[in-house]
Amino acid sequence: MMPFSHLPLADQIMAAAAKHNVQAGEPLPVAVYDLFLKENPQQIGDALTELYTNGFLEDAGSYEVDRLTQAGADYIYGE
Repeated sequence: MMPFSHLPLADQIMAAAAKHNVQAGEPLPVAVYDLFLKENPQQIGDALTELYTNGFLEDAGSYEVDRLTQAGADYIYGE
């Protein structure tokens, strides 16, 4: 998987999803949220916005975990 972003956190989120074999429609793993503990809110927002804008994540709402889209799975697994 080649980095697609100038934002390291966005690439780390996708790498964590790949490491945990997350498939399209599945929620992001807890490991992604562990990454957030080390970042400031602006960096988290920027990374997530970039992933949403590229269609790699689906915003599941305030009380649910974001899900990987088919485009995100295709990017990770090279399909």
